[in-house]
Amino acid sequence: ALDYFDKGLEIVAETKDKELEAILYGSIANVYMLQNKELEALENALKGLSIFETLGNKRSAAISMCNIGNLYHGLLNEQQAMHYFEQAKDIAEEINDDYVKSLVYYQFAEIYSKNEEHDKAIEYNKKTYEISKSTNDKAAEILSLQALAYNYCKGKKEYNKAETYALEC
Repeated sequence: ALDYFDKGLEIVAETKDKELEAILYGSIANVYMLQNKELEALENALKGLSIFETLGNKRSAAISMCNIGNLYHGLLNEQQAMHYFEQAKDIAEEINDDYVKSLVYYQFAEIYSKNEEHDKAIEYNKKTYEISKSTNDKAAEILSLQALAYNYCKGKKEYNKAETYALEC
């Protein structure tokens, strides 16, 4: 896959299609993530982000920031992860993009849950749930319901609420 993406970058260099170049860097980052090569993934994701920012493509920049935040989270650098998630959240709210807001809120909930800050995790899971329900994003809706059930069960020991959310899945 990487060979084909490299060929794609050669073609993009000829056509000077910066948007496609940024997309290719994101795709290369995804391949490296699948290979557990987080540093190579991060390098390529940052290249893509830089191009999206230069082009003024805020939505794609915010999605790239979420991906970079996930990479830092995988590298156990929560401070950097939260930095990128916060930036993505600010952009998502500025452009009022529910899809990106949902992505970011879900990531916040995951980090808070991992750190056993279940009240904050629940707050962001509820935000994700509301957005996914209003946009008819069934996959995100189910994920947020599962996360709500988990946080109510594990963190809050409120088993009835946990069961209610689990049964909605």
